Amino acid sequence: MLWMRRWAAASQESGATNTIRQCPAHPCGTLELMAANLLPAVVPVADVAQQRGVRECLQWFTREKQWINEIHLELCRIPAPTFLEQQRAEWMAAQFRALGWKSQIDRAGNVVAFLNEKSRGPYVAITAHLDTVLAPRGKDDVTVGPDGKFHGPGVSDNGSGLAALLAIARALKAAPEIEGRRAEPVLIGNVGEEGEGNLTGMRWLCKSDLAREIAAFLVIDGAATDHITTRGLGSRRFEVTFTGRCTLSAARWPTLRRPS
Repeated sequence: MLWMRRWAAASQESGATNTIRQCPAHPCGTLELMAANLLPAVVPVADVAQQRGVRECLQWFTREKQWINEIHLELCRIPAPTFLEQQRAEWMAAQFRALGWKSQIDRAGNVVAFLNEKSRGPYVAITAHLDTVLAPRGKDDVTVGPDGKFHGPGVSDNGSGLAALLAIARALKAAPEIEGRRAEPVLIGNVGEEGEGNLTGMRWLCKSDLAREIAAFLVIDGAATDHITTRGLGSRRFEVTFTGRCTLSAARWPTLRRPS
């Protein structure tokens, strides 16, 4: 029996060019976990999955597989290296609005989408980071092979997570309301997750006014669907500057004994 209590985890994965099969499998499992958090107390996921609204959402993912693949490919072709996510953020915000969600971009650059104008906390935040380690130079850098796999920078980390956010957004609008819901979903595309980004977007979010209304976080990152991470190491970075003559670390290989 699997259930979710309140938890918040921000994972950081490294990688550049990834390969992933079509139709990311995140949305289905994420939807069940999200529904368990939306309901009162602690509810087994197996019980949540029997609700009509949840069942119809899961059927929607199977029925709309082609749409998910297409939106996944389109977003991955929008370059979004760390610190330069604005174009992808604006595209995501527009997609949320087109799906009937109220979306906005906060001061950090995060995309935040509410189910509707009347949404009020407490919220379950479902997040996926916008930035990638490497960015495509052009549309041809992100392709789908004959075997149905996506190829290109960021298709898994974290194009799959962003595709899942949009799929969840559309599915929740298409399916009946989840019974007994006591929290509202808020979908967030956060900036600055990779490398020197140092979790910029998530740090901002956790210090914002919205943070006080968030009861739980579900973080979607990468292609793995066989496990759930409930804890993670924090991220703290330091910059150290040395003044003086450089040696091995800054010398030109192989002329290590010569000043560079």
